[in-house]
Amino acid sequence: MDQGGTFTDVVRVDAEGRWSVQKILSDGAELESLASGAADVRRGTTVATNALLERRFGPVVLVTDTGFADAADYGDQVRPHLFAQTVQRSPPLGPVVVEVGGRRGPGGDRVEAGTTRELPPG
Repeated sequence: MDQGGTFTDVVRVDAEGRWSVQKILSDGAELESLASGAADVRRGTTVATNALLERRFGPVVLVTDTGFADAADYGDQVRPHLFAQTVQRSPPLGPVVVEVGGRRGPGGDRVEAGTTRELPPG
């Protein structure tokens, strides 16, 4: 399911591998009922992405790996006026940054910074 501001797109794959697609209005979307009977549900949302892009959200905290607290300050280096002597930057999305060492893998186990793992075939 991909829930957008106007529509929610639902893609279903049955046990035989047949696909079906449904588009419904997000206002009346009963998402739990759309997922009833499903063995596996994957949900994404453009609502959160749009809130970030439009800066319509509550207080935000950036949680990052140790040593990367200033990464958001670098931005993407886009300069609309390449030779301007002063650069007008947007304020940061999150004024609070928390650094943590390592991270959690998909199974919940601790993965230290700099470690790698094999990806499954496919």
